[in-house]
Amino acid sequence: QRAVPKRERWAWAGLVAGVALSMQWRPTHLLWHAFATPNGSPYRQTFVLAGLLVTAAWVSVSYGRPERRALLGGSAVLVLLAAGAGFSGLVTGWTYPLFALGLGAALLALLLVGRGGRYAALAAVLLIGAQAGQAAAATAYFDRQRLNRLDDYAPWGERQSTQRAVVAGAEDWPHTRTDPGREQTTANDPLLVGGQGGAYYSSHTPDVLTRTMRALGGGWTSNGRAVQSLDNPVTDAVFSVGARVRGPRDPHQGAGHTGMGAPDGRPVTASRAGVPPLVTVRPADGSAGGPVAYGRSAFRNQELLLGSRVYTVPPTTLRAVPDGTAPVTDRGAYDYRVGRGAYTLAAACPAGSEAYLWTPDMFGRARLGDGRDVEFKGQLPARRAAMQHLGRVGADG
Repeated sequence: QRAVPKRERWAWAGLVAGVALSMQWRPTHLLWHAFATPNGSPYRQTFVLAGLLVTAAWVSVSYGRPERRALLGGSAVLVLLAAGAGFSGLVTGWTYPLFALGLGAALLALLLVGRGGRYAALAAVLLIGAQAGQAAAATAYFDRQRLNRLDDYAPWGERQSTQRAVVAGAEDWPHTRTDPGREQTTANDPLLVGGQGGAYYSSHTPDVLTRTMRALGGGWTSNGRAVQSLDNPVTDAVFSVGARVRGPRDPHQGAGHTGMGAPDGRPVTASRAGVPPLVTVRPADGSAGGPVAYGRSAFRNQELLLGSRVYTVPPTTLRAVPDGTAPVTDRGAYDYRVGRGAYTLAAACPAGSEAYLWTPDMFGRARLGDGRDVEFKGQLPARRAAMQHLGRVGADG
């Protein structure tokens, strides 16, 4: 827009370009978000860029109507942006009709304004109507997709009341912790139903907490921000969980929502265990004062904090079902890469021992012998499946 003074043109163009680039460079990107990239969309600061563009456009038009070359250049940029967005997985069948509606309304409003001030009100109504229509259609689509893709929790009801009552009956704080259980009602169960469990969600979840729970075989959703409870005697001893609540799956989380099993009929119970005090001090072992050197095995990491060997981690063989003739490539004890389907994981374990399975990236079910199906909801990096108890090993090992 050559009617705008040259220095002012460069100032606005430079400001817009600088803000856009600052959203791509990690240090300044983090600065925009108080040093914690938000969960979900990492570019929530783009409303600032949109505001600058609108302000620059207003200043530009205030100097007069843009000439033909400026209008053609702006239109070309818009077409290139639309074409580039066409490769995004976020584009749906409604995207371009809504885009065309908004573009058509803007062009018509400009034509009306050009005819004189008496059409200004009509142009404003046209623009506001087009924006309202786009917003309504987008909101309807987003709400439907949100229910299909994200975790969904029921309002307070009988399940929450029962869970809260059981937690209150088992409470022994501050001597030990009470964990509300892995069958979550929300991503922040200890805040809702009481207890001091490991389930915790925040846009500012400490990185050290996420890394520690990952090393111990913990699960998460929301790219590591919603850390889940770990249910096994080793981590209960490490974190002084003296009482643990267990119950059925959330009936609000039906098979249609997660693609997993329907709610079951298990009662809500609380189990107790003897655990060390809440704060336990152990003698220095030469590594005191520095960070814990976690390895790749969650089993060994748990033992590292416990100070004792309790797990047998046997060699395993993974074979495809039903014929089992083509073994899946074993890329290491903790790195199987397989596709969709059914598999048999074979291992020799001490008869009568408790079997735990750790498979962070699996979204599916696992069953030990004729035991019940255990669900694993892992889809790294957004979801991580926690280590879970499968059952007791039979006499044949």
